[in-house]
Amino acid sequence: MQINELLQRLKGVKGNGKQYKALCPAHHDKTPSLSVGESDGKILLHCHAGCATENILGAIGLEMKDLIITKPDYKPKREITAVYDYKDLDGNIIHSTVRYSPKSFAQRRPDPSEPGKHIWKEVFKGITPIMYNLQAVTTAIKEKQPVLLVEGEKDCENLIKYGFAATTSPMGAGKWHSRFSAALGGGNV
Repeated sequence: MQINELLQRLKGVKGNGKQYKALCPAHHDKTPSLSVGESDGKILLHCHAGCATENILGAIGLEMKDLIITKPDYKPKREITAVYDYKDLDGNIIHSTVRYSPKSFAQRRPDPSEPGKHIWKEVFKGITPIMYNLQAVTTAIKEKQPVLLVEGEKDCENLIKYGFAATTSPMGAGKWHSRFSAALGGGNV
């Protein structure tokens, strides 16, 4: 959607360029309290009376996904924000989760035939995925320390900063394997 398409659905629109004011359709507005703008390929809405963005959009028949600016030449710049390495008990990287901004994820593993390069397609072909932070988790289980199981690597890293042994599975909560449960057997998870 383009910003002018959204503005056509609003009343009392004032402004130009990339910043506008309008009457908020989510409440009985007599003076424009809705700010409308754009930044980084998204339309931004803010009601100064406190209406939720979802309510504003619902009042004009739109959804959150409609706030993404669709321009034929627009493609948000994708940048790596974090790389989470899944290491075996010897500290070798078996595979990694790469986090991007805008938020998305990809899996990769070291290419054994070209040091410093990665395999991005069929990442798990020929290897067995492992849990995140395997070394610390194994040590915690042996030492009868608690292990925290969370949904993603970022959560693990935050807990690790506070001294906890934390783990997750590659590719999200729906990808948990029974072999991970077996590895945690006997632990305080």
